[in-house]
Amino acid sequence: MNRDQYVEMLKARLDEWNGQISKAEVQIKDASDDMKARYEEQLAEMTKQAEAAQDKIQSAIQTHSEDWEKHRANMETAWNDIAEGFTKAWSRFS
Repeated sequence: MNRDQYVEMLKARLDEWNGQISKAEVQIKDASDDMKARYEEQLAEMTKQAEAAQDKIQSAIQTHSEDWEKHRANMETAWNDIAEGFTKAWSRFS
């Protein structure tokens, strides 16, 4: 997969996460007062992870295509860490 294809894949994943964030915001509105604080913490974590993902996408876009293969492994490791954090935060809404 070349850099452009990889970036498009990351953008699609980030779009999914943004959809989950929107669902979480609705859940917060409907939650009891006891749950709101907990949900708001998780929403903040999800938002933080989505912002970090956006930063990684921008980094990938700015990497020169000839340098892409050198940076790809680091990018994949960082993205997987971000994805894990997002998934953990989202799972607390279920």
